[in-house]
Amino acid sequence: MSHQPTNHHPHLIPSELGAALKLIRDSDAWWAEVCCLLFMAFTVTRSSEAGSATWDEIDWETNTWHIPAARMKGGRPHAVPLSSQAMEILTYAKARTNGDGPIFPAKRSGKCLASARLSALMRRLGIPATPHGIRSSFINWAMERPEIVATTAYQVLAFKLHPPDLAAFLDGESFRERRRVMQMWADYLTATMGPVAPQ
Repeated sequence: MSHQPTNHHPHLIPSELGAALKLIRDSDAWWAEVCCLLFMAFTVTRSSEAGSATWDEIDWETNTWHIPAARMKGGRPHAVPLSSQAMEILTYAKARTNGDGPIFPAKRSGKCLASARLSALMRRLGIPATPHGIRSSFINWAMERPEIVATTAYQVLAFKLHPPDLAAFLDGESFRERRRVMQMWADYLTATMGPVAPQ
């Protein structure tokens, strides 16, 4: 990759993120807050998207998360290829929720998890980054790997591509490549953090 994105959110360098995720995984926080942050890291999605995820959006046969347009910043539906680690988090969450309601329910209300809870958890653990900063960590990691094409990394982040016809083409053609990159990213993180699900 050759383009340096502008990073607007406090973030960790990629090599530090795995240790931060281990700290989150081993914390005494509400399990859904922990798992939502971990799921965000492995899917590189926004906190509003992950915190509002529901079970009917998950395709267990293809290991794909289908986020509807109404919940995407760009107003377009987004299909997220799920790594084996992301599926492990979902399996853990399903055992806790019986597959009912939100994937990551708030502790008191049982409704969708608020983004502010995730930011608060990272602050409490002394992690000098924000949940959204995980996306910056990912793009910086991808930039260091010449085998990752820029458009693929931007598609992972659901950035709009121009011209529109190019974006439409890549939506279909690059999904397999996005799945490969997401598994590479997940393997990179777990090389440091170890097991994914809370113990």
